[in-house]
Amino acid sequence: MATGARYPRTLGRYILIGPLAGSRAVHLATNTEEHAALALRLLDSTPPEIDLRPLCERDHANLVRVLDADRVMGERFSVEELVAGRDLATLLSRLRELDKQLPVELALLVGREALQGVIAANAGGSIHGALDASQILLSWSGRVKLNGFGFARVATPGPCVPPERISTPEKPISAPATAASDEWAIAAIVWELLAGKPLAIAADQVERPGLHRKGVPFTLDELIEQALRPTREERLAVGD
Repeated sequence: MATGARYPRTLGRYILIGPLAGSRAVHLATNTEEHAALALRLLDSTPPEIDLRPLCERDHANLVRVLDADRVMGERFSVEELVAGRDLATLLSRLRELDKQLPVELALLVGREALQGVIAANAGGSIHGALDASQILLSWSGRVKLNGFGFARVATPGPCVPPERISTPEKPISAPATAASDEWAIAAIVWELLAGKPLAIAADQVERPGLHRKGVPFTLDELIEQALRPTREERLAVGD
């Protein structure tokens, strides 16, 4: 879509009202039949050989639902449920401004729900490959939903460049993302939720989050440290 586009504008049976949260790709939209509020994602950078229609069949409580995928006048797009709430990165930024941290129990709840979404998406053939706190949505109704699964890579993952601080240690930046990349990213996000600061990785080890705050049980400290070990073989199995 050209810069300086005017709103509202029509794209097939959808009306784009304007960009969402400063995004150039995701727009607040509605359809011309039901007039429901939706999120419409323009997919100019998604490889044309990737079929997005299977994403519309995916339905999991911890994944943003994809309702439609189409191409109109050369513009490829998906239509997703609109999640009313805030993304986790925004919440973490605000907490740091206030010098506060999430309660340990709430951090674990968010991490557990996010992991369930990762497991479901990976099982369906979708790899995220660039998962960070901005892709975790916290709805006003209390749901934790993961966003963006299937748009970077669907079924046949290829090279991607996730943020360096959450890139799996053994995965070269140019290598294909895998389910292990997504699992490790969730562990890194939980570390940040517990420690109250972004994860920094030494050459061959990760500090336990309990070193950065009081009240983290030693057993939990050990589990997070194991989940973030440099090689896949050393880590916990998914769901442990």
